[in-house]
Amino acid sequence: MSDSHELGLEFWAWRAAQQPRSHDDIPRIDRPTGWTPRWSAGDVAGYRGDLVDFERRLADLAPTQDRAELVDRRLLRSAFARVRWELDVLRMWQTQPRFYVDQSIGVVFDLLTVPDPDAARLEEVAHALEQTPAILATGRENVAGEAYAPFAERAVGELAEIEVQVPAVVAALLALPAAAGVAERLQRAADAATTALVDYRQWLRSVVPDLPALRAVGRDLYQWFLTEVAVMPLTPEEILASGRAELDRAIALETLERNRNHHSGQPQAPGATTVADQCRLEGELEQQVRDFYVARGVLSQPGTLHHYTNLPLPAHLVPIAWLGVTDDLTGPRRVDEDGVSYVHEFDGEPPYFYAANALDPRAGIVHEGAHYQQLALSWRHPPRAAPALLRLRLQRGHRVLQRGAHAGLRALRRRAAHPRGDVQLHAPARPARRGRRPAGHR
Repeated sequence: MSDSHELGLEFWAWRAAQQPRSHDDIPRIDRPTGWTPRWSAGDVAGYRGDLVDFERRLADLAPTQDRAELVDRRLLRSAFARVRWELDVLRMWQTQPRFYVDQSIGVVFDLLTVPDPDAARLEEVAHALEQTPAILATGRENVAGEAYAPFAERAVGELAEIEVQVPAVVAALLALPAAAGVAERLQRAADAATTALVDYRQWLRSVVPDLPALRAVGRDLYQWFLTEVAVMPLTPEEILASGRAELDRAIALETLERNRNHHSGQPQAPGATTVADQCRLEGELEQQVRDFYVARGVLSQPGTLHHYTNLPLPAHLVPIAWLGVTDDLTGPRRVDEDGVSYVHEFDGEPPYFYAANALDPRAGIVHEGAHYQQLALSWRHPPRAAPALLRLRLQRGHRVLQRGAHAGLRALRRRAAHPRGDVQLHAPARPARRGRRPAGHR
């Protein structure tokens, strides 16, 4: 085992307890049993001290010319920079009141994204609810006078119905057979957590008028992020230019597809009218897309790679679906399980991306499903490569995987636009006005 490998294992064990919970699904990680987010001023000072020690130990490693070792060291440096970015640049623990919603009821959401929660997982849910009052009390101390007013207003709005939502979650959990031995603890913890969340909302509402306006990190710090954390040799201006080129490419590929079908008519999307229909249809089309990947040389599909599936959104997640991405992409210790994306049921017209997936589930398979495959494949890499890929995923955030999914989608479009193509991938026409994506969608 190399020195950097050993340092990396120690760092990621530390990070599993230190890394804040996020609403996104790709940075979602396995936590130690009984994990409690700790963000007092003393805890943050301790994290800074630990980080300085990790940075010193990396700098003190003996020089090497081994390329794999150099890559691992660069990724570790990037991972350390990510922690610095969180603690001292974004300062989410001081500037964003929603941060403490994520560290409390948000942890409950993450625990419940795994299908069919068992008794042990419900014990973890009860533990997270029990910690909520103390976490929110710490949040008050940290954000007082430091939070930006727009972030506080957003948190107040998101907590508008929390006194209804938490009891509804617990009521649904208590209906599960696995809850028999933890029912009283769950109910007691939920009552205390609900009270604490309502009090936090009321307190935030009262201090909003005194909070400062939002301030951007600025170009220089963003450039530091791109160089040190994202390990991207680009400037912000170059990224904007690349984005414009990607838009032009997407429009061109769509135009080719429309022209190709000019005489025969546009292909009809499969369509699903119910949640059950969508889940069934997605299962059929997911295999079709996998076959297409292989036939057109887009991406190999190892026999050990499980499937990306759809399931109805469980009743215990419905009230708090706004807390994150409603899926389960499994994890390093669950590579033998299928990934799951939960399907919502709406009264009236669904938001755009939900409507796109209902019209043609391949819209989600070739994007979110690509994320599942990227992660599942990376978790199966040999021991030497696995830590580096895991580091890359965890500290660079989900943008690196977004680029991978977008690259795969471009490849699919190019293959589908080929004159001899026999599989057409399409999505509903863009509406005249596309609103903000619903909470939980990237």
